[in-house]
Amino acid sequence: MHVSRQPAPVRGVILAFSLLCLWIYPHPALASQGSEALSLKEAIDLALAASPNVANAEDALAIARSSFSLVAREKPINPVVKLDAGVEARWDTGWKPYGDTKQISLSIEDSVPTGRYLNGPSSEEKLAALRVRDAERNLELAKEDIIYKTLSAYIAVLKAQKSLALAQESFDLEQTLFLDTKTKLELGVASTPDLIKSQQALDEARASVSRAQAALEVSCFQFNQLTGRPPETPVILVDQLKYNRSSYNLDQMIASALEKRAEIQKARDDLTKAKVSLDDVLQSQKPVVTISGGYAGEDWSFGLSTKSPRWDLGWQAGGRYSEGKVEAPETWTGWHVGLDISWTPFDGGISKEKEREARITVTQMERQIREQESQLALSVRQAYNDLKAAQDAVLNTETSLRLAQENLRIIELRRQGGYATDRDVKQADLAVLQARINNEFAIYDCILAEARLRRAAGQPFGVEEG
Repeated sequence: MHVSRQPAPVRGVILAFSLLCLWIYPHPALASQGSEALSLKEAIDLALAASPNVANAEDALAIARSSFSLVAREKPINPVVKLDAGVEARWDTGWKPYGDTKQISLSIEDSVPTGRYLNGPSSEEKLAALRVRDAERNLELAKEDIIYKTLSAYIAVLKAQKSLALAQESFDLEQTLFLDTKTKLELGVASTPDLIKSQQALDEARASVSRAQAALEVSCFQFNQLTGRPPETPVILVDQLKYNRSSYNLDQMIASALEKRAEIQKARDDLTKAKVSLDDVLQSQKPVVTISGGYAGEDWSFGLSTKSPRWDLGWQAGGRYSEGKVEAPETWTGWHVGLDISWTPFDGGISKEKEREARITVTQMERQIREQESQLALSVRQAYNDLKAAQDAVLNTETSLRLAQENLRIIELRRQGGYATDRDVKQADLAVLQARINNEFAIYDCILAEARLRRAAGQPFGVEEG
C-alpha cells in the first residue's frame, strides 16, 4: 500500500523529468520535429506496410494465383484464334517463273477440360494449387514475423524509457547524497573516504544514465526502422500493454502446432507434390489411347480429339483460302475417325529409375514430417516452460513491490517520529520505483513469452492494449 508524503520541491522536479523521459525521446534536436503517439496496433500496421518481406510475399502470392488461373482454366472454354498468311513462288529447272500461290488460313481451337470431372484435377492443377497455398503460408509467416518483431520493439522502447527514468532518479538521489556528505565533511561529521565513496556512487549513477540514454536511442532507432519512419522521429507510445494471466494445456498446444504450424503444413504439401510426381511417372508407363474424328471440306475443317489418361476433349475449326496455281492432289473431303494406341514397353530402364527416384522422394518426405513433428513438440514444450517461468517471475516481482511499498510506509512513519531521515525516505522511495519497474519488466517478458507460445502452437497472438 502506498502512503502519500508531504510534497518536496526536489521530488516534484524528479517526477516531472521522469515522466518526460518516459514518454518523449530525450533529444533536444528532435523535440521540435513533433510526432504522433502510436498504439501497438498502429505500430504493427506501419511495420506491415513498410516491410519488404511482406511486399515480396504478396507479389509471390499474386504470381502463384495467376499461374493457377492459367493452369486450372477457370472458364471451361478459352478458344485460341490463329491467322496464317503467306505467298509461295516456284520456278522450273530453267529458273523461269512457273507460278505462285497465295494462301490464308484461319483456325479456332481449344481443349475442354472434361478430365477434371472424370479423373479430378490434373497434376498441373494440383501443383499450382499447392504453390498458391505455399505462397499464402509464406505471406502469413512474413506478417507473423513482423507482428512479433514490432511487439518486441515496442516493449524494448518501453523498457528503455523506464530504465532511463529510473537511472535519472537514481542519479538525482546520489547527487543529493553527495551534497549531504560534502556538507557533513565540512562540519566534521564525515570523513574523506565517505566523500570519495559518495563521489564514486555519483559517477556510477551518471554512467548508468548515459548507458540508459544510449540504449533508448538504439531502441528508438530500431523501432523507427521497423515501422518505416525516419530514424530521427521521436517515439511516443500510448500503450503500456496489459497482461492477464492465462493458463494453457500443453497437450492441446502441441496438437495445435502439429495441425496449424506452417512448417508441418509445408512438409505435408511437399509430400503431396512428391506423390503427384510419382503418379505422373506411373501414368507415363501406361499405354496412351488417342481417339480423333471430324469432317474436312474443300476450304474448311472441324475435328475432335481426346487422349488418355486425362480424356480432355479438344476441338479445332478452320478455314482456308488459296489463290494461284497449286501443284497438289485434290483435297480429300468428308468424315474421318481414328484410333491410335502408343506404348513404350522398354526405354532402357529410364522409367523404372524415375519411378525409383520418385518413391525415394516420397519416403524422404514422410521421414521429414516425422522429424518436424518431433521438433515442433519440443519447441512448444520449451515455450510453455518459458511462459510458466515468466508468470512465476511476475508473481515474485509483485511480492517484492508490496514489500518495498510496506518498507517505505514504515520508514515514513519512523521519519515522522524522528527515527529516520529524508535520505532514508528517498532511498526507500527509489526502491519502490525499482520494484515497480521490475514488475513491469516481468509483465513485458510474460507478454512476449505468451506470444512465443501461441506462435509456436500456430495460433494468432494478440496483446491487450491499454
